[in-house]
Amino acid sequence: MEKIYNTHILINNEGELVAVYRKLHLFDMDNKDTGVRLMESDYVLKGIEIVPPVPTPVGKLALSIVSLIKINNHVIIPFLKMIFIYDIKKLIF
Repeated sequence: MEKIYNTHILINNEGELVAVYRKLHLFDMDNKDTGVRLMESDYVLKGIEIVPPVPTPVGKLALSIVSLIKINNHVIIPFLKMIFIYDIKKLIF
């Protein structure tokens, strides 16, 4: 079976592709006790990079994709830290 990327794209008001984020943390769960098996990695390729926040007319926009079943702090916290670091660099430089 051919795999795909779970992708969040951002297109500006001129129709140009501004940013592409491919989901990094795939949702895989294989619960032996209940027999429930949900393996996103069976059909989705993992992304390789975090995309910096993108400036927009309404402010910076961070691209992300999360599983509705489970939101991991190890996904959210790095995004928050990255946004904070970019804001500090902007103030310093």
